[in-house]
Amino acid sequence: MFSGEINLADDWLIKYIFLWVLLLPLDSLYIARRIYSVKKKWLNISSSILIILTFIFFIDPGFMSIP
Repeated sequence: MFSGEINLADDWLIKYIFLWVLLLPLDSLYIARRIYSVKKKWLNISSSILIILTFIFFIDPGFMSIP
């Protein structure tokens, strides 16, 4: 009955997990830089990249469309 909505939700879940897996290395760099006390600006740059990718992901959900 609501198969379209369920498929859309599943598609969003798949995209979200895929994006999260892609961003794991960035998160690891963030943690490593925090541990080694590298300049604060690098932390801000990685946070900005994460925020920008998140905005792109939510504004244009089709950019990662799975065939």
